[in-house]
Parts: sequence; C-alpha cells; structure tokens
Amino acid sequence: MNNTDEIEFSHVRKLVAHYAVSPETKEKILAQPLANKLVKANALLDETEEMVWILDHGLHIPFINSDAFTPIINKVKKGYILKPRELEQVADFIRVTCLLVRFFDKQRSNVPIMASYCDSLTILDKLEEVIYRDIERGEVSDRADKDLTKLRQRSSKLNTTIKETLQKYLQTKKYQSMLQDFQIIQKDNHYTLPVKATFKHTFGGNIIDQSNNGATAFIEPTKILHLTQEKTTVENQIYLIESQILGNLTAKVYNELT
Repeated sequence: MNNTDEIEFSHVRKLVAHYAVSPETKEKILAQPLANKLVKANALLDETEEMVWILDHGLHIPFINSDAFTPIINKVKKGYILKPRELEQVADFIRVTCLLVRFFDKQRSNVPIMASYCDSLTILDKLEEVIYRDIERGEVSDRADKDLTKLRQRSSKLNTTIKETLQKYLQTKKYQSMLQDFQIIQKDNHYTLPVKATFKHTFGGNIIDQSNNGATAFIEPTKILHLTQEKTTVENQIYLIESQILGNLTAKVYNELT
C-alpha cells in the first residue's frame, strides 16, 4: 500500500472532481498528482484558504461554462466561419472573463494569490464590443451595415406586397371557383395558391408543385412573379452582406484568441 492509498487521496480527488462544472476541470482534477513537497503542499493550502474566505463571505465569482467555447475555438482554427450564436458565446465568454478579473482585483488584499492568477488574463473588451454591436439575438444586427438595414426593409415590404396581392386573388370571384382551398401556401420559398388541376393552365402563373393525387396544382400567380424575383435578388444580397460580416468577425476572433 502506498502513501496515497493510506490517506485515501484517490477517493478525495474523485469527491472534488464530482463538483467540477466543466469536463476539462474534472479531467484536470482527476489527473492531479499528490503534492509530495512541503512548499507545494503549503501553496495549495494557501489557495484553498483564500477560496474558503470567498465562500465564507458569501461572494459569487463570475463564471461561464467553457464546454461550448473550446469547440468554437477549434472550429475557428479549422477555418470555419462562426454562426451568430457562436459569436455571441465568444462575446459572453470575454465579458465574464472581464468580470472575473475585476472581481479578483477588487478582492486582491483578501485573496492575493488568486488575484495574481488573473493578472495574466488578456482583456479583449474591444472584440466583445464589436461582436455585441454586430450580432444581436442570434442574428446579424441592422447596426452592422447600413445597406443591410435597407435591404431587410425592402425584403419585408416585398413580403407584405406579395401577400396582399395573393389575398386579392382569394377575394376575387373570378379566381375563387378555380381554387381548391382559400389559403396561401409556401412551397420551396415560393408563395403559391392551391389551384384545381383542371384550371392549372388557365389560372396564369408558374406551377411550383402538385399534390400527390394530382388534384391540386400549387401555382405562383403571374402578378407576383416580378415581386418574387426581386425578393430573391434582395435576399441573396442580404446573405452576401451577412456572410461578409460573419467572416470579418470570425477573423477578429482568430487573430485575438488563437
């Protein structure tokens, strides 16, 4: 029986690892060797004493789980462009890191050892700021680009005009007898009307799809064709601008964090 068995070090290590929040921390604890030198053991006891002081005084250390952050950084290293939600996670991680540094700096006189560990952390507040400016609620923000704002407004207006035009079809007696149902149905990004198969060549428009039994043809009426084409062009422009913004932000993350 070795010394670690005598003091049940492995058992204690497992108990501590059980309370680890992230897998990385748990693995590190389980791999932690027994300190067999007095200086090292005393240093660890001093760290523990400082953390106990924080707990005794009811202080809450700013924390964010790094589980999702590591895969994001690995994705950046492989050259992938981050999605809006992933960029927000990066900004959240930076924000909490800043809070952590400020917390320990404020308590430096009480926990000098723990505070000293934060001195090596880099504050990337500018990167945090630009991400929060350009990304909002999981999407590229209107604030990120003036042209993007105009294009989104144009796309929304086209959507409204298309639906209003289709509603007129539904309310016009001339077309009501040709319709299988009185509703607007979206098929492959096209707004269509369900037209009886017997009228599919006289209704006017592009046949986008048909029902399984062939009784209904989903037609994009002639009056909205030019609107749909313009909407597609606008949405493609929106996609290009959003992709460029996401690419630029990902490049900033790469430069700062890898």
